[in-house]
Amino acid sequence: MRILMAFQPVPGHLNPSVGVAQALRDRGHEVAFYSGAEARSYVEQNGFAFYPFEASLNERLMRILFPPEGSATAGNIVDQRHALLRPGKVNAALREWFLDTIPEQIADLERLYDEFQPDLLVSDVTLMGPILILKDRSTVPVALLSVTSSCPIPGPEVAPWGLGMPPARSALRRVQYQVVQRVSRWISAGFRREADLLRLRYELPPLKGAVADEYARVPLFLVVGTPSLDYNRRDLPGCVRYVGLCAAQARGRQTAPDWLESLPAGEPVVHVTEGTVHCNEPVLLRAAVEGLSGLPMRVILSTGKHRRPEELNLGRIGPNVIVEQFVPHDLLFPKTSVFVSAGNAGADLKAVLAGVPLVVVPTGWDHMENALRVVDAGVGILLPPEKCDGAGLRRAVETVLRDPSYRANALRVSREACALGGSERAADLLEETFGRQAVSSPPCRR
Repeated sequence: MRILMAFQPVPGHLNPSVGVAQALRDRGHEVAFYSGAEARSYVEQNGFAFYPFEASLNERLMRILFPPEGSATAGNIVDQRHALLRPGKVNAALREWFLDTIPEQIADLERLYDEFQPDLLVSDVTLMGPILILKDRSTVPVALLSVTSSCPIPGPEVAPWGLGMPPARSALRRVQYQVVQRVSRWISAGFRREADLLRLRYELPPLKGAVADEYARVPLFLVVGTPSLDYNRRDLPGCVRYVGLCAAQARGRQTAPDWLESLPAGEPVVHVTEGTVHCNEPVLLRAAVEGLSGLPMRVILSTGKHRRPEELNLGRIGPNVIVEQFVPHDLLFPKTSVFVSAGNAGADLKAVLAGVPLVVVPTGWDHMENALRVVDAGVGILLPPEKCDGAGLRRAVETVLRDPSYRANALRVSREACALGGSERAADLLEETFGRQAVSSPPCRR
């Protein structure tokens, strides 16, 4: 098959999609990528053809995905817990991100359909052009790959995705969430009307339900994660398949820093990071320096490839603290006792796969959703950002170090993730669902 992968130019989105693409290429399929200009180097280094977003689309999405600190854009609104109290701001942010970019996505992709002639489009769940338009307009089938450990398809067991609310474990909570779902749909009615107007522009009928229901109307929805890290949901349609960790295979040998092999035996190792592309104030890193310096543990801070440590004013760094821009997780996690993160789904899943428990300080995007699932699976604890000072972070890390159940649960979920098969299983499912003899199969409906 000829397969086109359409993904946001964000490392946490690109790495899993490249992992799946590598597995498909190894089986003889031809794979190309459609993404933002920032992804070109990474995609081409991995040997795939690259087609960029149109320039104005790229500029708009980069402004949304990496907003200046303090700006009210989608990146720092959609996952705040009290979003129902700010429907105007949330709808405006979602409209700019999800709907206003659709015409440019469609123009790009229809041009690529003529040029690349794909048999299948595998899309990021945050690119709504394929989901709202192309899956109903083109003969090229669409599969979805969610790079977060949670599935955003609505259901009675969960609150609307993005509100950061725990699962419905009781009859009372399920009734409460039915009310929340109705209120959410009422608030987002204007968003759906605009989606319907967009569909009318492409001669498509109105949606039959909420915009999020469209995620369930594809033949295959792959989730990079495990059922245990998604509340063990029983309310999902059959097209949803969990595949564990999908990580790109590194090209060439990863270089370990000199200090990695000389870490003292028997001393806990705590790794702290805000992610590869964090662009706001380093609140978590500063709390780690303040609260963990001088303790009987080795603390490894990574600032991200785009931030130099000397620029961040982290404070007085203790002798037990090492600060780097980047440390390969494949080399560090086998030595790590606790992973402190901002809730980035890919890094959290990698940690759990290595049997490492977590402290999660959710700072935006999908991070609260990921943090709640970490807590529910028993593989770590949630530290609210407003409590993330030196003392709060120290207590959280010491709690996880003292209680062996967190590591035991991480090892349990690790075994579950490994059994799911990762990128190879994702490739299996894509072949089984969309092999040339299967292309005409009817899509999954709720």
